[in-house]
Amino acid sequence: AQALYARAKRIRRGHPHVHARLEKSRQELAKLQRALERKIQGDAVDSDVLTLLPGRRKQKPPEKKAVPFRQFEVEGYHIWVGKSARQNDALLRAASPNDMWMHAKDYAGSHVVIRAHGQERVPAAVVQAAGRLAAQHSKARTERHVEITMTKVKNVRKPRGAPAGLVNVRDTDTLTIKLPEGEA
Repeated sequence: AQALYARAKRIRRGHPHVHARLEKSRQELAKLQRALERKIQGDAVDSDVLTLLPGRRKQKPPEKKAVPFRQFEVEGYHIWVGKSARQNDALLRAASPNDMWMHAKDYAGSHVVIRAHGQERVPAAVVQAAGRLAAQHSKARTERHVEITMTKVKNVRKPRGAPAGLVNVRDTDTLTIKLPEGEA
């Protein structure tokens, strides 16, 4: 008996909503029937009618997302510099496997990626400029000489469950950057 009372209560509560939904469905059906008649006659169909069809939704224009890292250009090569630990992760995901990755050795700081554009070798001037950026965007920016770890992006892995910005690196080379007196 309790189950029947509960069911009756749900039906009474839903009764006003059923009529509203039924009326809305009737209006949509009438709109679709008018659109079908126009289509049969060769007229254009309104785009708002298409949203009533199952599986069709008005598409929102894609929002432009802000680039999650700084971008520089040296000799035609794009250099990306992360702004934070999470953005360092985003930078790593956006990079290609053969791009060059750099970071100030033994210091917290931004990840730097040189977009290689399929080139096997990156010019020394571009590597130096990117190394300087890695040094300047790290805790080592007050040091006179900064060692920069560099490798291809394919040699950089983020451990599962590791905090943002933390990576494991293999097959590295080291570049020493000498910062000018004014920057140290």
